[in-house]
Amino acid sequence: MSSRIAVLFALLSPCALVAQNYTITTLAGGGLPVNIPGTSANLAALSGVSMAADKAGNLYFPYQNTILRMDAKSGMLTLVAGTGTAGFTGDSVPATSAQLNLPNSVAIDSHGNIYIADTGNNRVREISDGTITTVAGDGTSNVGVFPPNKLGLVIAVAVDPTDNLYICDRANNVVWEMVGSNLMVVAGNGHNGYGGDNNSAPTAQLNQPNGIAFDPSGNLYIADSNNERVRMVSGGVITTVAGTGKSGYNGDNQAATAAMLNEPIAVATDPNGNLYIADESNGRVRVVANGIIQTFAGIGSAQFGGDNGPATKAGMLPGTVTADALGNVYIGDSNVNRIRKVNNGTITTVVGGAPASGGPASGMQFGKTGPVAVSSNGDVYVADSGSYYIWKVSGGIVSMAAGNGTAGKAGNGGPATSAQVDSLAALALDSHGNLYIGDAGDVSVREVSNGVISLLVGPPALSSPSGIAADSQGKIYVADVRANRIFQLNGGVLTPVAGSGTFGYNGDNISALSANLNVPNGIAVDASGNLFIADTQNCRIREVSNATITTVAGKATCGYSGDDALATDAELYVPKGVAVDAAGNIYIADTGNNVVRKVSNGVITTIAGADRS
Repeated sequence: MSSRIAVLFALLSPCALVAQNYTITTLAGGGLPVNIPGTSANLAALSGVSMAADKAGNLYFPYQNTILRMDAKSGMLTLVAGTGTAGFTGDSVPATSAQLNLPNSVAIDSHGNIYIADTGNNRVREISDGTITTVAGDGTSNVGVFPPNKLGLVIAVAVDPTDNLYICDRANNVVWEMVGSNLMVVAGNGHNGYGGDNNSAPTAQLNQPNGIAFDPSGNLYIADSNNERVRMVSGGVITTVAGTGKSGYNGDNQAATAAMLNEPIAVATDPNGNLYIADESNGRVRVVANGIIQTFAGIGSAQFGGDNGPATKAGMLPGTVTADALGNVYIGDSNVNRIRKVNNGTITTVVGGAPASGGPASGMQFGKTGPVAVSSNGDVYVADSGSYYIWKVSGGIVSMAAGNGTAGKAGNGGPATSAQVDSLAALALDSHGNLYIGDAGDVSVREVSNGVISLLVGPPALSSPSGIAADSQGKIYVADVRANRIFQLNGGVLTPVAGSGTFGYNGDNISALSANLNVPNGIAVDASGNLFIADTQNCRIREVSNATITTVAGKATCGYSGDDALATDAELYVPKGVAVDAAGNIYIADTGNNVVRKVSNGVITTIAGADRS
């Protein structure tokens, strides 16, 4: 469920007023970390498979539907392209006014022209003198008809030493060169697989290539990710230069072709021709010099650590890597949303990692937002698994409610803002303002009361919390998606109130405890104490009243249909959230249809969203 839909659900909780007209606005978030030092940024979700450095050492990287630049001397971040809103608004406009859609890669030629793999728009865009244009792709995907002279999925771009542009097309399993306005295959025959080493590169098979780079001699390196290899094209001939094709890790100080890799996701080279590999699932950046592989950074653990020390002792999850003209190596650490720099073997953070402190809601940078809850006075609490915080939005200001910015489960019995949180699956508030947290990462339900966090229940009683609700009498209900049941929580004890524990559907108008559910997620309680369940894989919303279960929305088939008619005749598609307002109207996060639907007096309508794919 998107954060905006989640906020809408919270605002329609039993303590909220009934709304008749629905206007969607952004309550908080959407701010970009620009015109601040990189080390003062608290990045949300760092993405992309390649960064780039220009001749002066300025670093360019994709972020939140934009391209940002870190100045090599001042460390300041500025906006290069994009507005932060995903979309496509055309070309021949200032790059900072143009919309991008999930840009994944950036490259720079010797003249300072910037090329962007605008993946969501399936285009390659160029910025020249501040103006953006499309140089390849028309926004459509052409897969399987080969060679189509059209792009399947633009995932990465690179330029060679003579400024020719190359495009990594993951869907077609090829690498293209732009020749004038045409595309020419330089590697891959369009069929996923492995084969063709020591032969013409266009006849070889690639398997989900994910990143490309050139060395100073013009050799092309390909992160052939699903083949667990790095391939090189030199003189038109392709060879394997790292990886055995078997996923794993078998150490360093050996021939790179004898070393196992584990999801090599990105590649880069330095001015000396050394090859760097973001060996993502091994938690390492590897370097290949003279055919021998070494660990350049990382200890094999994704858990962050090691700044200001040896790079080979640092924990990381490398999603991208690049090197500048001075040989500094930059690593996108996607697990903690930081860009880290390795200089003379020492690693530091240069972008991201600043302690989150909140501030104006409109400028807030959230990570992976999800569940929300609203207090009786309208304060909104937002779960942010991307930054490992729970935020409070009050009067247009965001402040910390729980979490210290690191993943884990420590801190019970102390201040909530000093405690660790992890994969936040559910939030709820009771009538006294106590906050309840369902954490799927540490498998727990915790309570924040008067600023102190405590553990209410964990394993083995709980297996995977997916929803929490509190009624007006202070009763707490917990959905456990793995147990396939709904429980009432009292004194640390979970008592089943719905679900037999068997996955499936066996009818309605029966005891709620004997009913089969199928992956229950969000839950809600109305003013009368009736319990509502988003029975996700059954594509239904179920109600438990007086211990009997019924369906209030959805039917046996999943899909999208039924507006302005009985909700029990309508189709839903994997609904994951449910809320009830003070008048008893039911609101559904119809997740598979990307809409919010309302049930009033038994009739269903769509009130938000348009994409019903």
